[in-house]
Amino acid sequence: MTDNYVLVTGGSHNIGKAISKRLSEDGFRVLILDITYPLHEHFSEFYKVDLSDADAAKSCLAELTAKYTITGLVNNVGIVAPAALEDVTLDDFERVLNTNARAAILCTQALLPTMREKDMAALYPPPAGLFWVKSFEQAIVHRKELFYP
Repeated sequence: MTDNYVLVTGGSHNIGKAISKRLSEDGFRVLILDITYPLHEHFSEFYKVDLSDADAAKSCLAELTAKYTITGLVNNVGIVAPAALEDVTLDDFERVLNTNARAAILCTQALLPTMREKDMAALYPPPAGLFWVKSFEQAIVHRKELFYP
């Protein structure tokens, strides 16, 4: 299974660390995209990128898809900006939306063609919940057995 690359966004700490550890233990080659360097060894490559920056994310994803055949994606990156409603700024809102939703869409769009071609795609969580699509297949090719046959 050494040629199976899985991209984990936000894989440096906490839940992302646990996901990376499990995938690595199961024989997957884990590629991590995060803003901070992982304090663990459960990955093959690390790419420092601010996924809330669309241009930086697209550039990094183009580099990754040119270098690796990535057949799985874990959209784990996420931030919160807790505040009372009257204190929420549009900048805070956009930063959260760009990190949590737009990053998932950009990563999925970049990787979906290869995952479909290899017929081995697995996405978690599926970005389809973020927007309406005509059909489930249009948004995601989901194969749970990629991660755990």
